[in-house]
Amino acid sequence: MNRQVQAYRQVKAQGWSRVDMVLALYDRTIASIDEGLERIRLGQPEALSPIRARVQRLLLGLIEGMDIAGDETSRQMARVLVFAMQRMADSTELSWSDARRVIVPLREGFAGIREEAIRGEQQGTIPPLDWRKPVACSA
Repeated sequence: MNRQVQAYRQVKAQGWSRVDMVLALYDRTIASIDEGLERIRLGQPEALSPIRARVQRLLLGLIEGMDIAGDETSRQMARVLVFAMQRMADSTELSWSDARRVIVPLREGFAGIREEAIRGEQQGTIPPLDWRKPVACSA
């Protein structure tokens, strides 16, 4: 059995594919932005700091996984995520909504290619997650 198939089976035993991990990060990011929007609507701006920090960690985690040095698409996506972080520096409903508005389509894009990405991991064309590699970011 080749190494890629063995690695994929190890990841499947862990229960995560790369695309599933990315989708989970986007889902948590969007849920956290929604939580922040609710606090803004309730007039509780003091509650935004920990939510903002969580979203920033999640977005930085997504950026950390991108090949921004070698891939133009990754650079463009990273710019969008940085824009979202910049918008959230302002504690207004409009700015947090802007952040959400640019993040949701990225998440939908990954959801749209989920099956294809999983097949790519199964076939070895997309490397599986390396569970031994340290994670640089947590949320």
